[in-house]
Amino acid sequence: MSIVENIKKLCKERGTAIPKLGVELGFGNGAIYNWDKSSPSIDKIQKVAEYFKVPVDAVLYGFELTRFEEMFRIIMNKRTCEQFAADTGIDLDTVENYAMGITTEQPSLELVKKIANSNPYKMIVDDDSLFSAAGYPDKNKYEPETIAAHHDGDDWTEEELEDIKQFKEFLKSKRKHQE
Repeated sequence: MSIVENIKKLCKERGTAIPKLGVELGFGNGAIYNWDKSSPSIDKIQKVAEYFKVPVDAVLYGFELTRFEEMFRIIMNKRTCEQFAADTGIDLDTVENYAMGITTEQPSLELVKKIANSNPYKMIVDDDSLFSAAGYPDKNKYEPETIAAHHDGDDWTEEELEDIKQFKEFLKSKRKHQE
């Protein structure tokens, strides 16, 4: 995402708008909207970050890149990139990019889930912190709503869908008790 898109996201989460933000921070009329065309100074980025009480990374990249990379390395620990890729099912190039700090792309939700599932150090890096650093502050919000749209072309009856829904609730309850 671009800087402007990241700021729009922060504004939406905080219930404000870019024009209002610009006025409150003393930027010119419509200045923030131009930041995709001409990069703002770091002091302006810092002002936006301070306003939202987030790290500069969140404004620049849409997530806390530095914090996420640190957590990634803790979870990876002494495993090689190849071992970690095999353990998590994550593409080797992606593992190497995050391990070496050479990517600025927000990790997908699926990627973060794979990392969390391979985390033996939950006392040090808990799931909520990992998801939050990756830009998903409420990981439960991102669970799919669709239970089963289709299964190998089979049509589901209303009764079967209700059974699936009840089973899903049972599994959620079971998961909560395991945490």
